[in-house]
Amino acid sequence: MKRALVTGSGGFMGSWLVPELKKKYSVQELDEKSGKSILHLGDLEIDFNLVFHLAGISFVPDAAKNPYKAFQVNSFGTLNVLEAVRKQDAKLIFPSTYLYGQPKKLPISESHPLSPASTYARSKLIAEHLILQYHEDYGLPYAILRFFNIYGPGQSEKFLIPKIVAGVKAGTLQLFDKAPKRDFTFITDAVQAYIKAAASKKSGTYNIGSGKSYSVSEIVEMAKRISGKKCVVAYSAERRKNEIMDCVADAGKAKRELNWSPKVGIEEGMRRMYG
Repeated sequence: MKRALVTGSGGFMGSWLVPELKKKYSVQELDEKSGKSILHLGDLEIDFNLVFHLAGISFVPDAAKNPYKAFQVNSFGTLNVLEAVRKQDAKLIFPSTYLYGQPKKLPISESHPLSPASTYARSKLIAEHLILQYHEDYGLPYAILRFFNIYGPGQSEKFLIPKIVAGVKAGTLQLFDKAPKRDFTFITDAVQAYIKAAASKKSGTYNIGSGKSYSVSEIVEMAKRISGKKCVVAYSAERRKNEIMDCVADAGKAKRELNWSPKVGIEEGMRRMYG
């Protein structure tokens, strides 16, 4: 049985991924809640041949408030993981993010120019460069999954869809701009992307998204309809600096090379948020 290490196993993604991995792997978990950190090379001296490196600062505003910590954890922490992977002759599965900036065309493929627009995205891009360097220099096998927007039960209400669901349940909701559109992937589809990437013999970078986008106001109206509750919704019309108004993933490469495609549409995913 393959031995898998999951860093950041106590987070939102880890809480969904680990139970699925245990069906076919011997799983070891590394999380700060257990007193271990990717910032300490000694904590990574574990016997494994596959790593799902989930640990990191994942909330964009948190990274902006503390850039030092964001780069330290997301970039340097990934370097530590890479060194451990190299020594174990293992494979790395790494969740990256939307790095394309203002899209020149939609949908967005992996060949689209990169223009990270936040501290968080820049810290992830540095991590990607390190992974590619280890692959080139040491033949380290890898899969980089560029997730557009993941959502699902158990996610922090700091993120858009859980915030909307909680607000609609409470009957009052305060949001910023209603117009920006995003491409959303339900958590179970994201988990399958990890599993398919781990099973693949290829190394590569893959967009993970649904291929459709929905505006903030569309998600709000969907949540209201599904819940059947009345909700007072207020938009401040405040638009963030460098706001991306629409982004749609071209996940064709993931379908071709990993045999991955999303199974849960936005309507079904939103219903599961109320489950």
